[in-house]
Amino acid sequence: MLFRIKGGLNHATRGLVLELAPYNVKVNAVAPGIFNTPLHNQDEGTQTFLKALSPSGTIGNPKDVVDAELYLTDSSFTSGPRGGSGRRFDGRYLVTQPLSLENTTMPYVNIRVTKEGVTAEQKLALIEGATELLFQVLGKPPISTFVVIDEVETDNWGWQGKTMTTIRKEQKNGSEE
Repeated sequence: MLFRIKGGLNHATRGLVLELAPYNVKVNAVAPGIFNTPLHNQDEGTQTFLKALSPSGTIGNPKDVVDAELYLTDSSFTSGPRGGSGRRFDGRYLVTQPLSLENTTMPYVNIRVTKEGVTAEQKLALIEGATELLFQVLGKPPISTFVVIDEVETDNWGWQGKTMTTIRKEQKNGSEE
């Protein structure tokens, strides 16, 4: 998601640069990468994980963004999201190769259940349980674990050549065809 958002902002910035340049209006975008903010846990595991996301192995500070903004506002020539006419202040996060799975894996767990009344509390228990299991067994920090629960209509779930809707009806009627 982060890449789509930043990509959209870069395209919007480029468009505004082209549209407003004839009127001598500067347009800039600063795209911060991995920054140390109160939103991140300050424990060692989280900090190590965040550093691994950055090609330089460091985490930026809010002052870095302020310095970037001051540079852009003081400069009479810069305009745009990056390149020769502008600068990117994201620790080179967006211009690197994809992250190596050897260094920073981000577990993705997809749980699929039939849409038959799973409660919000049960879903939360599944999410917490899967996250805890990955931490206990593989040492994956919860901050890097994503759990998605998909509920599938029983007409879209099949087993032994039948839909779950049919199987449930047969179970209800006591039939074992």
